[in-house]
Amino acid sequence: MERINRVMKKRILLFAFAFINLISVAQITTLTLKDFDTKINTVGSKSIEVNLFFNFPNKYKDYIVDEGSINNVNSYLLIGNIKKKITESPINKGLKFSLNIDIDKLAERLENISLNHQIEIEKDIIFDIWNNNQENTRIKIIITNNQITKWTKNAFNKLSKTQKEALIKEKGGAAIISNNSIDIGHVSESESASGNAEVNVKFKYQDYWKNSSKIGYSFEGLLSTNSKDSLNYFSAYPFISNFGKLGGKNSSFDIIGKVGIEGNQAFTSWRFSANVSIQGIIPNLINLTAGENRLRLKPVVNIGVKYYTEVKNNRKVVTDNEISNQFFSDFYYYIPIHKTFSLTLNGKAFYDISKRINPDKKINYNFDAILGMSIAKGFKTVFKYTKGSNSVTFEKGDFFSIGVLSDILSGINQ
Repeated sequence: MERINRVMKKRILLFAFAFINLISVAQITTLTLKDFDTKINTVGSKSIEVNLFFNFPNKYKDYIVDEGSINNVNSYLLIGNIKKKITESPINKGLKFSLNIDIDKLAERLENISLNHQIEIEKDIIFDIWNNNQENTRIKIIITNNQITKWTKNAFNKLSKTQKEALIKEKGGAAIISNNSIDIGHVSESESASGNAEVNVKFKYQDYWKNSSKIGYSFEGLLSTNSKDSLNYFSAYPFISNFGKLGGKNSSFDIIGKVGIEGNQAFTSWRFSANVSIQGIIPNLINLTAGENRLRLKPVVNIGVKYYTEVKNNRKVVTDNEISNQFFSDFYYYIPIHKTFSLTLNGKAFYDISKRINPDKKINYNFDAILGMSIAKGFKTVFKYTKGSNSVTFEKGDFFSIGVLSDILSGINQ
């Protein structure tokens, strides 16, 4: 009888131990999201990764995910009406979703990321976390589809600097930034044409209509407190179109068309214009980073022809309004210098075929040379020299200004 009791006690103890372990292994804890990031690989097999990092309770702070414990689920990345199969896998403190994609097609323009997107899973993701690979510390975790879709809803709108840089590199240049910037400058009394201290703002902004990567609008200008400054101008193009790549889909050059109005600040001279140009990138010409981890954007060139008809002109010699053509070339090059400085060269050359407007048959030009120093995310203190001819009025001028430049209009902080 005593022997039977000893056997029964032993069985009860074994059963209790097994039951405790069963409860431990079967325990399910729902975690909250601590952080989120994305990584883009543009070398070799191009892919995008979405990493979710979980908030582990204090009592589990030393736990990590058992990488072999995840169940099989079907995961998808939805972008607008496009659905792509992706793979999921555990990482140290979270989950990784990865997708091999044509990044350039996904982000033909960064603005395309504004389409509604999210990750969805067909069933709950279940995996274990444990402490130092010890079986008796194993905890089972469940992540629901509702959690995944909530955490990843339109998450690419929060692109990290690294991801934006990777996307730009994949696109090959700075075309987005060259068309989206703003700087505010102060011109001293000694530098201004009016003899008074002046404040000016130069800006460019380009965007495409919702759900389109081909049709859009843009405007740009140089405006100042001296509305009669010879270099001031304003252009608005309510219609721009990207007609496609020149020479095939792998080309670095796009064919761009614009229709709009161009004038000086006071609109004492203005015209309707239609432009067709070839815009693209060329290889980097210079490296002044001194080994620092700086984003080196390739130079942007834009060569085209403009047809215009004047509505009003302010020429000193009274002449009728002209209908003419203008050949032009634009150049933009952002050059990072060492750790915090940069040099931006932004210029334009143009030749007008009108004998009245350009009787000497000269090639005119204007340019900005901007030395910048980073002071905050997306902002720089700048020293800028501007010189040349106004492409609308052909008036000449130059000035030196001190101010602040920002590329926040591009959505990309350099």
